Amino acid sequence: MTVRRGGPAKGRFWPQMIVALAIVVVASNVVGKVYCYKCYDWKYPVKSHNKKHLKGAVVEVTCKAGDKEIKAYGKTKINGKFSTTVEGFDYAKYGAEACKAKLHAAPKGSPCNIATSLHWGDKGANLKVKSKNKYEVVLKAKPFAYAPKTPYKE
Repeated sequence: MTVRRGGPAKGRFWPQMIVALAIVVVASNVVGKVYCYKCYDWKYPVKSHNKKHLKGAVVEVTCKAGDKEIKAYGKTKINGKFSTTVEGFDYAKYGAEACKAKLHAAPKGSPCNIATSLHWGDKGANLKVKSKNKYEVVLKAKPFAYAPKTPYKE
């Protein structure tokens, strides 16, 4: 490679110039909350009351990427919140509409062990973008709930 004084040769780069390409992988995280309705009205769910955060519930997130499905699972903490990362999902290509979250498993031994239809938690709920930057996107599910077959007190 020849370099002329004053600038690069036509069609050539300076030897000192380095072109760096960065591949940015956007992580897709999903967050939400799960409650236990200790007094759930199965005939009139809007009348339900006496809810508490539910620790140990498992939420399943399914994202469709073309002809394959990518699944991830998140377990709720003491405050009822869960968070999970959907590894290998291309958010830029498929978007939030390709993902759904649903209740997967109630905590072992809990009287709150029947999935309710609150915000489509029993069948699969659409997710919304909570936040987004060049490194990650956080999708959020509306709150889900489990309930006992009959009301109970602690």
